Amino acid sequence: MALLAGSTTWLTQDVTVEPFLTRNAMGQNTYGTAKVYKARVDQVKKLSIGQDGQVVTSALTVTLDGSVTVSINDRLTLPDGSKPKILAVERPIGPSGSPYVTLVRI
Repeated sequence: MALLAGSTTWLTQDVTVEPFLTRNAMGQNTYGTAKVYKARVDQVKKLSIGQDGQVVTSALTVTLDGSVTVSINDRLTLPDGSKPKILAVERPIGPSGSPYVTLVRI
């Protein structure tokens, strides 16, 4: 499911997502082909639950269409070129049973 009709008009920034593939012999992450998505980056402090179940405080929220899948191991490049660590990803489920938005907490 995508965002509600007209909602994509406020996704005006470009972010790049590189999907995590594996760790090499040196313990470094390797990533797949980068893809650019329309997004909205907001400065919002929020408590979220990280992958390890611990509470984390994020400073930014990146909002993407619900059809975009992101994991906390992926590499995200913001419009300013920074590549912050992804702390949590939330994909609220809409009435159709599929995610209507992807929220990346960094």
